[in-house]
Amino acid sequence: MSLQANLKDFKLAHLIEFISASKKTGTLRIVRPGAEGFIYFRNGKAFFAASSANRKSIGERLVEAGKITRQELSRALELQESEGRKRRLGDILTSEGFVDSEELRIFIKQQIYDSIFDLCQWKEGEFAFQAEESPTGEDIGLSFEEWQRIEEKLARLSNFNPAKKKLLNRTNYYGQAVEIDGQGRLLLPSLLRQDAQLKGEVAVLGMLNHLEVRNMESFRKEMAENPFTDEDEKTLDELGI
Repeated sequence: MSLQANLKDFKLAHLIEFISASKKTGTLRIVRPGAEGFIYFRNGKAFFAASSANRKSIGERLVEAGKITRQELSRALELQESEGRKRRLGDILTSEGFVDSEELRIFIKQQIYDSIFDLCQWKEGEFAFQAEESPTGEDIGLSFEEWQRIEEKLARLSNFNPAKKKLLNRTNYYGQAVEIDGQGRLLLPSLLRQDAQLKGEVAVLGMLNHLEVRNMESFRKEMAENPFTDEDEKTLDELGI
């Protein structure tokens, strides 16, 4: 199956939704004057994306975040060249012990999200989807159902909107897909556990449409510092609670 269209006639976000819903495998190529991009799908999930307009490499992202040093990146690039570029940079960084695989996965996901978001902002250009055509060896898979709803709302805001940028920075950095194991458990990624200081006893809180996992000590401190006030009781009483 091959699909071709112009971005002026068909929104890229809608095509991505179609590919996701129909669980297609293949390559989506997007071309505009001076730039091009690719999104690779496997069974409806994007497992790699790149945009020539979004040129920051995974190595540069890791250096900027302080996860590896400039010297470690240079060493990995030297090894990659000496091996005839047969291995991906990420594989070399993990095999050399410069970064662990879970942390690398987080940054690769961020790179994919950034590229896809950038491509969805393009207002002109041509795109073509070629089914069953995709590279091998990548295994990062992203589900679009929830992200597409968020992206459509964000697209209404200017790219210069500070709140939009702050949200994207945080969701790209912390947003990760996890799966429930056979015993109904979720393993929170180490980055989230570390930043939320989730060590020892934790509080799991039902927040109507989602759960929050909090450091127990800081949660108790927050409740003590923010007791119910007369105004709170009045508000709840007006709601009949």
